[in-house]
Amino acid sequence: MGLARGALRDLASFSRLSVLPDGLGDWSGERFVTIEPKGKLPDEAVMRDRIGHAVDRIIAKGSEIRGPDLLWSAVAAIVGEGGFRARVMKPNSTFAVEHESIERMRKWSGGEKVTASLLLFVTVARLRATNRARKLAGAGVLVLDNPLGKANYVPFLTLQRRVAARVGIQLVFLSGVADLKAVGRFPNIVRMRNAPDRRLRRDYVEVEDRDQRGDGAEGVVDATRVHRTDEPSLELV
Repeated sequence: MGLARGALRDLASFSRLSVLPDGLGDWSGERFVTIEPKGKLPDEAVMRDRIGHAVDRIIAKGSEIRGPDLLWSAVAAIVGEGGFRARVMKPNSTFAVEHESIERMRKWSGGEKVTASLLLFVTVARLRATNRARKLAGAGVLVLDNPLGKANYVPFLTLQRRVAARVGIQLVFLSGVADLKAVGRFPNIVRMRNAPDRRLRRDYVEVEDRDQRGDGAEGVVDATRVHRTDEPSLELV
């Protein structure tokens, strides 16, 4: 019961913490995402009864269930057949306020999806920081593999950087895109070259040139060395 209540509070906090910072036109102060039950939540007695029936159904099936799935079953039982309503702001060139259902995100462009995904990640990081009673998310570096290939539109980059900066997340975009207008938005540009280490059987990259503008926090790169492994991911050293 307590965990299910906490999950419902987290969903409400997630919406509240997605409020966008100032300087974004009509988007300023708007919630990027809103998630809420379609109907009114029942009182505690009804909640407890619905959770009890949900657990009974799981036991009757005789199958194992993971903790997160059990929690979601309890939350879904509390909310009832109406379920949740989820709406998200669609990134656009004029920052006009357009709330759309989550289902419509699949029809968005690549740049819109990248921007929305980044903003959702930042909101999750902010929620985690709030639950841990920390002022900043402390998520450190968020490395993205060539997002400029899909999201090189300058207003989208401005939106991504401002939202990430507010919660202390440093964006590192790995890209070979030669779009100077987009790349020029970043205060710290590090050009890399391949440096394979045959002894360790790893393909490293190392700094070849650097264009740093300003002495702010953007000039500090927390990820000092990156190499590829056999796994489909990047490892930061």
